[in-house]
Amino acid sequence: MLAVALAVVAVGVTASAQQSTAQSPDKMMGDELYAAYLAGGPAVLAKAFPTNQRFEAFRNDFVDHVFERWGKMPRVYPRAMFMFDVSLAAIPHGYLYWADFLQLGQTYLRKLRQPIGVDLKLDAFELQWNKTAMALLSGRRQPDLVDTLARPLIAGRIVPALPSTEPALVDPWIALLAGFVEEGYILEEPKRIADRGDAAVAAYQKATAFEPTRAEATVRIARLLLDSKRPSDALAALDKFDEAWTHEAVVVYWARLLRGKTLTALDRPDEAARAYFSALEIVPSAQSPRIGTMAIEAKRGRASIAEAISRDVRTGPDPVNDPWWIYAHGDLRFFPAWEKALREMASK
Repeated sequence: MLAVALAVVAVGVTASAQQSTAQSPDKMMGDELYAAYLAGGPAVLAKAFPTNQRFEAFRNDFVDHVFERWGKMPRVYPRAMFMFDVSLAAIPHGYLYWADFLQLGQTYLRKLRQPIGVDLKLDAFELQWNKTAMALLSGRRQPDLVDTLARPLIAGRIVPALPSTEPALVDPWIALLAGFVEEGYILEEPKRIADRGDAAVAAYQKATAFEPTRAEATVRIARLLLDSKRPSDALAALDKFDEAWTHEAVVVYWARLLRGKTLTALDRPDEAARAYFSALEIVPSAQSPRIGTMAIEAKRGRASIAEAISRDVRTGPDPVNDPWWIYAHGDLRFFPAWEKALREMASK
């Protein structure tokens, strides 16, 4: 079915491309720009939206005249990728509604679909598309947008379940995403931990049931508990953490750094210093463990040691690599690999 649909698209694209060869991308609308995109790739879109007025004109025309029609046709990967790439093209300009095309793409992938499990290849593409889009949104630190696109997944579009059940499609990432939806608001506005902290912990607790997400979920639970002024509970969570759960050095670093912060909050400076040192074993250039150690030494009255650490932090060579800085960006660290995988799936 997909091959037939792509063949039909190709015929229409050829005709459209012949009609628009002399026209600049910033003058094209709907199917015309889509045809140019298929012929020239995402680079075409870099020239398509030079101003916000042009982007808004295209967005409104696309919604009014193209999107609903596409939804009534057999789904094809390139159309979903087109909407994804329109959002990418709009981001550098800072256009207000750049993410609308991610929401349109997500909706497109749900339209007229067969039940999950009937077409596993299409299911896998839909999941990868969503994971990549959510990684992009998380990196932008806009929790309302993350929430908007995450809700259809969390509410049952592609649901996680324990291994004892037999759903058609399972991805533990959805459970982790449910936690990040809540934590994302807290990271932007820390006082919201009072109304969203428990929900975030509960969601991450569900994610600990899955091997692929257990390590990161446990670390994020510990951070939330620490920020909720519950350092004893945070330490209990970290005590459960097993570095063998993950191959990601970033997550292990987070766990060791948070152990240092937690032990500091519990007034156990010697153990905290050892935890910070263990984090530096993973990332020697990281600032956060050194700043934590500096605070411990200053509190002990060892001003000369604290000053030496401070000087080292201030004068350290660039670039400084500190994985703690990407903690608040959710899945952004996976975006390059996920985008590559998505485009490979779309090309087959």
